[in-house]
Amino acid sequence: MKILYLLRAEYGLLGTSASFKIPKIVSERHDVRVLSAEAGNDALRIYDEQMGNVFHAPDKSVETRARHAEEVLDGFQPDIIHAFFFRDVFELLDRLVPLFNHRPKLIIDVRSPLLIREWGNRVKYQMRTAWKGRHVDLFMGLNAAVVDEVFPMVGRTSFAEVPTGLDLEMFSDVVADHTPRPLRRFVYSGSIAHVRKLEEMARLFHGARRISGLPLELHVYGGGNALEHLKDLSATERLRGIYWHGPVRQSELARRLSRMDAGLNFMQSRLYDNAMTLKSLEYAAVRLPVISSTTTRNAILSRMGYPLIQFDNQPASLHEALEPYLRDDNAGLWGYLDQINISELSRLDWRTLVRTKVEPEYRRLLIAR
Repeated sequence: MKILYLLRAEYGLLGTSASFKIPKIVSERHDVRVLSAEAGNDALRIYDEQMGNVFHAPDKSVETRARHAEEVLDGFQPDIIHAFFFRDVFELLDRLVPLFNHRPKLIIDVRSPLLIREWGNRVKYQMRTAWKGRHVDLFMGLNAAVVDEVFPMVGRTSFAEVPTGLDLEMFSDVVADHTPRPLRRFVYSGSIAHVRKLEEMARLFHGARRISGLPLELHVYGGGNALEHLKDLSATERLRGIYWHGPVRQSELARRLSRMDAGLNFMQSRLYDNAMTLKSLEYAAVRLPVISSTTTRNAILSRMGYPLIQFDNQPASLHEALEPYLRDDNAGLWGYLDQINISELSRLDWRTLVRTKVEPEYRRLLIAR
């Protein structure tokens, strides 16, 4: 098979695990080309391993990306175009498809919920995607609910769920210290983008810390366009106990997580209710307690038997959820985490997901051609 991948962002950046791992693993068996957005975000590049046949456009404009693709593809004729959805993806596809001597099968992969708050703007955007979505051969994504947020007016006849995955090999030899102790050191790992509204998380944690009267710490690992703003905000508003460390290499992340007492997963409930986040899986992979905003999809951990401590996005609610674990040595919790069987996570390993969910869909599309 020959597969062409279109990426929303630069290959290998923080927050792009699917568009990094899927092409890389598929390339072990198939002929792959990756058209990436422009390079240069070195501070946010968190993956050490790279692959060949990745081409970075000089900038993000459709015109530039299309002209660059024509130059670098050099006669490559894909059987499938697997596009990770972004705002101008259909405009780029309109420019690319005429380059090929046949129409490749088209997959649109939706990895994020629709982050447009205002109702009128959401409807306008959805009407625009509905018109273009009629020509998609297969929708792929985190789950059907996320795809339906972006393409609610498209009568989907074909959908494949490929949930958030993780690299279990990276966590294979790293387990958190389960010596009985109260929870004091919390960690948040992920994208530090304005759209995440992490100032709400900072104020939330500060409020819960003040209510507890304890020296709680929140260590934040990640990068993005809001990092400097959040550092300044924490200093200006005197939000105590919060440390903004910036991004770390993925190979180093497991060790950093294992030094903490619990993982914090803050999400804006309405916008992210249908999204299962990578950070929760990574916390579970090192057997940290997971403290999470109450959302529908994160409950998957509870169904796996993993202890999930949930809170509404208010300081009093977070403090109430944490209080039993702040005053106790948590011997029972640590003992449970020592014994829990997390083999269920193996089905969410990226290699397993690609071999059992992604590649079979490629074959099905080509058989149906």
